[in-house]
Amino acid sequence: MSLTYAAPAPPVARPPADRLPWRALSVLALLGFLLVSTETMPAGLLPLISAGMGTSEGIAGQ
Repeated sequence: MSLTYAAPAPPVARPPADRLPWRALSVLALLGFLLVSTETMPAGLLPLISAGMGTSEGIAGQ
């Protein structure tokens, strides 16, 4: 019984893409928008939140 070894095929190089990856760029843009809006939205709503809680904005923001 003899064992033979076959060398792996060399990787095939892809040609450079001549267009933008729109799907990946749109996902990154959407995630950036979501991250920024979730970080800044509570600061804009802070007067309403503090009025609903009956405290000052400084106390409600802690």
